[in-house]
Amino acid sequence: MSRQRLLWRLLGAALALTVVGLAAPPLFRLLVSPHGTANSVTGRRVYSSDPGPWTWRCESGRCVRALWQGGPQVSLDTCQWTCAAWEAPLWPRPTGALRLANSSAALPADLDVRLRLSNPQHEDTRDLLAAATERLARHLQLVRPAWADRVACDSARGATVARLTVLVRLDADGSRPTGHLTLDTDEGYRLQVRRESQDLQAEIDARSFFGARHALETLSQLAWWDPVSGCVRMLDSAIVKDAPKFRHRGLMVDTARNFIPLEALQRTVDAMASNKLNTLHWHLTDSTSFPYLSRALPTMARYGAYSPEQVYSMDDVSRLAEFARERGVRLVVELDVPAHAAAGWPTEQVSCSEQRGSAANAPLVQQHRQNENENGPQYRLEDRRERRAQHGGEEGPAWWELCGQPPCGQLPPADEAAFGTLRTLYQELRQASGASDVAHLGGDEVSAECWGGVRGERLWSLWGGFMRRAHRELVAASQGNPPTAVLVWSSELTAPHNLRRYFDPSTHVVQVWGGSKWNETLPVLLAGFRAVVSHVDAWYLDCGWGDFRSGGAGPCGPVATWQTVYSHRPWAAFPSGARSRLLGGEACLWSEKVDDQTLDVRLWPRAAALAERLWSDPPAGVHPDLPPPGSPQRDEPTLRRAYQRLSHHRERLVARGVRAEAMWPRYCHLNPGACF
Repeated sequence: MSRQRLLWRLLGAALALTVVGLAAPPLFRLLVSPHGTANSVTGRRVYSSDPGPWTWRCESGRCVRALWQGGPQVSLDTCQWTCAAWEAPLWPRPTGALRLANSSAALPADLDVRLRLSNPQHEDTRDLLAAATERLARHLQLVRPAWADRVACDSARGATVARLTVLVRLDADGSRPTGHLTLDTDEGYRLQVRRESQDLQAEIDARSFFGARHALETLSQLAWWDPVSGCVRMLDSAIVKDAPKFRHRGLMVDTARNFIPLEALQRTVDAMASNKLNTLHWHLTDSTSFPYLSRALPTMARYGAYSPEQVYSMDDVSRLAEFARERGVRLVVELDVPAHAAAGWPTEQVSCSEQRGSAANAPLVQQHRQNENENGPQYRLEDRRERRAQHGGEEGPAWWELCGQPPCGQLPPADEAAFGTLRTLYQELRQASGASDVAHLGGDEVSAECWGGVRGERLWSLWGGFMRRAHRELVAASQGNPPTAVLVWSSELTAPHNLRRYFDPSTHVVQVWGGSKWNETLPVLLAGFRAVVSHVDAWYLDCGWGDFRSGGAGPCGPVATWQTVYSHRPWAAFPSGARSRLLGGEACLWSEKVDDQTLDVRLWPRAAALAERLWSDPPAGVHPDLPPPGSPQRDEPTLRRAYQRLSHHRERLVARGVRAEAMWPRYCHLNPGACF
């Protein structure tokens, strides 16, 4: 008998029992129930209002699962929110005062969300706040499972409100827009929630749109789905005072090695906003492809993009920049030069653009990036020439003698046509991306062989001269609004003996990407420069997935787990003066083995771990200030305490459409503390 025919017979028997007035067995009640759980017989979703046999009790500040044996039944999320404030699944954890009630109100499916401004604001600010409030309403709708319209909210289990009124007070000049994020923008806020009859009121005090937006994000996280009552619930009393520890909280995504559609980048920005990350560093082009369709120079994309469909127009850049701005994120577009430039560039403007050799027998001559040598990775031309002899001794340079991966390409050190091209591209991209105070010039991994084999002072002079000229072109292209923080990748040129010769501490910022044990970051800070940290062994999210050429371990590894990302605090031992010049950090995702299909799982929830590190920077040891004295949780390591909150936040991201990777077995989520 087929499974389908058996199901119909069982269903008919259940209906027959119901007709004659007999009680149907539990299996049959499940099959005909109009509410939602999964049917183990057919694999199809059926619906049940039964929340299951479990309840959660708050014991010493932790939720413990137990069999429900009568009395009030409590779901895990309700317990998590009402058990103890320090266990509440807010992400990232607020840095200031946090007072949360243990009571909540039910939100109806047709909740009326209203925005009120306490003082007149610039039209741009009003529009941004209105759009952010609309996203709050959508996020509250997404808390409710897709099948929940078939479940009636049991209002007898607590008060139900009809409205959520958001009152925003901006302590800023209302005649001026506050919707352009700078490194000096105050992103702090104070949020107070209280209930008055059927009106839930949220009062927000901030000094900028961005602070108010972060408060709305926190407000959206105060809601959860309660399967026991069949309602979306929200805390009806809360006070949160919050501000980030670092000004630059970023994520770098490479779209040159593999094309990533604009919609996927927008999805990434949405997820960044849910984590209060504020900078999307867009590595737009590289030697592999040039996907930017310039209005003035369209042939660069025609010959440099992977296909006519896999391009970003100037309008695409503008749309992404505005999409990001509305969500509290600045867009920083990078054209990496002088190295990493081949596809799309005119042949006469590219050095060493033709190389022989195949990827199949390419030797891996660069030491792994996680090398703990204080001097960083070693490049030895002798090694490369020896490998050439081993692979046939052919004349002419092989690509692996010139760069880290094919194809190689590098702009000449003093080509006027190339600098003219750069100015045109800078002008378009600055205009399209909103001309923020942050820009990125690239500038790393210059190949001496591409510039005639020069070494030492001569190489540094050519390299430094190129970077200075590129900076001048950027300033000229900015049309009176130049960036005040121009990032460059760390390299031999940013070593102490070169740094002040070629860069200006009032303008340039070094993005330090080497290993965390390399002595790079502190010397930059002690030299008076600002820095952004992106250590390869902690915050490179592409590491550990294998080499695309040989199938070996790859250029860096192992995989940086979310625990590794979260625990990385390289500034902990820095002197206070040096630490004050650390702007923050970025996680980097290079796309050799990433496209739209794998983007989300490579980023999340690991990028969320970075977000809390850069927003809250919780101490690496124990939490001395959160659980009260005598609590069993007081001496738990910070990392262990993050598991449950991040697990809840990961589910929040999934509900919002992010394909975040699973963190652990579901059992661990349902049994807080049981998996340690």
